Amino acid sequence: LGLRPLDLQARALAIQEASGRTDGLMRPAEWKRLVGRTAFAHHERLVLSEFVAKAHGQHLGQQLLRGTALLGVCFFSASGSHAAGEAGMHAVGALLVGAVTGLGGGTVNNVVVGATPVGWMRDTAFLKAALLAGLLGFYAWPLVERQLGCGGAAAEGVRFGVESAALGALAVVGAQQGIVRGLSPLVS
Repeated sequence: LGLRPLDLQARALAIQEASGRTDGLMRPAEWKRLVGRTAFAHHERLVLSEFVAKAHGQHLGQQLLRGTALLGVCFFSASGSHAAGEAGMHAVGALLVGAVTGLGGGTVNNVVVGATPVGWMRDTAFLKAALLAGLLGFYAWPLVERQLGCGGAAAEGVRFGVESAALGALAVVGAQQGIVRGLSPLVS
């Protein structure tokens, strides 16, 4: 059937719910009760983690994490749209590439840990920041390079520095989100 075998804890729970039957079968009502209780516990844990995150959202540490996430999104978006512009894309295409670059990793992270709707859909400040940073990356970055007279290897070094700062910022934010959702720090 393509089903994984149950682990020992799940087997013990299923046997307990089967009301002492030894034929290995479970009545539909027993199955619904078992699945409903398990699903309820899972959803309850998610709702509680969201509540804790919102309750602590006003603390200075959480505000710093949100600012760090916004900064990382802006850095990635600006860098992505600048790279797309250098590759010859027009403004709209480069803006789209910048937004996907800035928001894509967080979107995948939120979907994997079950935080839906994803962050930029709940808080449109992230989408607005990504689009604004994308515009700046497409139009302003090349002007700044020309004004400063830097290009080539120096410009690549600046881009890699910006991307490294963004990666570090968003790694911290992603790890914190995973830990709040009950994941192991190693996985987060």
